[in-house]
Amino acid sequence: MKEIESVYRIIHDETYNNQVLLDIELSKINDEKLVVGMLCDLYAKEGYKADKEAMILSMRNYCDIEKLDLQECNAYYIDKMKEYRSTKVKGPSADKLTQFLSILSASMKQAVDDHVTLSTNTEYTDFVKELSTDEFDYFKNILIGQELYEEVTNMINIRG
Repeated sequence: MKEIESVYRIIHDETYNNQVLLDIELSKINDEKLVVGMLCDLYAKEGYKADKEAMILSMRNYCDIEKLDLQECNAYYIDKMKEYRSTKVKGPSADKLTQFLSILSASMKQAVDDHVTLSTNTEYTDFVKELSTDEFDYFKNILIGQELYEEVTNMINIRG
């Protein structure tokens, strides 16, 4: 895995909220400027709600920060993240998302009213079969986030 992907995962999974896991993940990354830039970003931006003392401790544990220009590291990190996000696969289109939610909603209503399972709804099964791998993963993650585990299992079974 590329180092930028590791950094992205730390941010996305909020690994930075667990000091031990953060230090383990950081130990796998060799790019000092990238790591220090990320930690500076976590420290500076309130939206992350990261423990500021933990970010400083992680910087000190990771490398000799006295030798680095923190602003330069942060700018480097921001540039790398912008570059990575521009190449990262985007979620499905708004039309596809609307279609998924509409089909899912109608299928669930039919399942409740008529005691029909989602996996036997032709419109739903066709939609799931036609999803690209990235779209499938995206929708699967939405369902997991909503704790609709039975539906995740149905989707996986439909895909075969």
